[in-house]
Amino acid sequence: MKKAFQKNEIGPGAVSGFTLVESMVALVLFGFLALGISHITMLAFKLSYHNVYKTSAYSVMQGYIEQIKSLDSESLARAATSTISNPPQANEVLQARSISLFSATTSIDQIDDWLVPNTLNAASLSDTMDVVNYKQVVIDVDGETGERQMMDLWVDVEIHPLTDTPGDVYLIDVQFIYALPLLKGSEEVTKTVYYRHDTRDYRTKSAKMRLRSHKNEGRLQLVTSLLNFETL
Repeated sequence: MKKAFQKNEIGPGAVSGFTLVESMVALVLFGFLALGISHITMLAFKLSYHNVYKTSAYSVMQGYIEQIKSLDSESLARAATSTISNPPQANEVLQARSISLFSATTSIDQIDDWLVPNTLNAASLSDTMDVVNYKQVVIDVDGETGERQMMDLWVDVEIHPLTDTPGDVYLIDVQFIYALPLLKGSEEVTKTVYYRHDTRDYRTKSAKMRLRSHKNEGRLQLVTSLLNFETL
């Protein structure tokens, strides 16, 4: 006697779907995928955000170092040998101009942005920031609101004569730290800094900076080409 097998077929009115377990597995996988994408997006945003500050800081420092390079040999020689008083005198500073102010109505006095050089040890380069200039620069302006976004900069400038080179040749060494918002794992350092109190008036104050090695610090060096051909 043959057994009769009944074939169950899904009719037009039947509904096929996922089981509860399948749905939960799919949700878990989707959650991990979304978490990974959001993490990558946040990392990309943070990297881009940091690069804006880093690029701005290096651009400002490059601007200052080019200005120092263009000074005459007498000014560089004085900066390399003078002992800075407190507050610094006009002949003890590097006569730089601000590259942050952009108003067409700014007066000459307002764009003076002197740099106090580090002459604590004229014989050798220092790896520490000994004479610190405090600067604030504009890094972004909202085109709709005109709101300025400011960045703090702490700058140490050294001028050293290269005695083994013929002529008036100097090594310009610039170390700097720039404020980087939301910087984690950083060390808070307190320094006495030179800052602009008023027109042509520089004073000192105690300031705190947040430093994390290789994150918000930089260094630029340049050798001038102010050769004195009479000595060749």
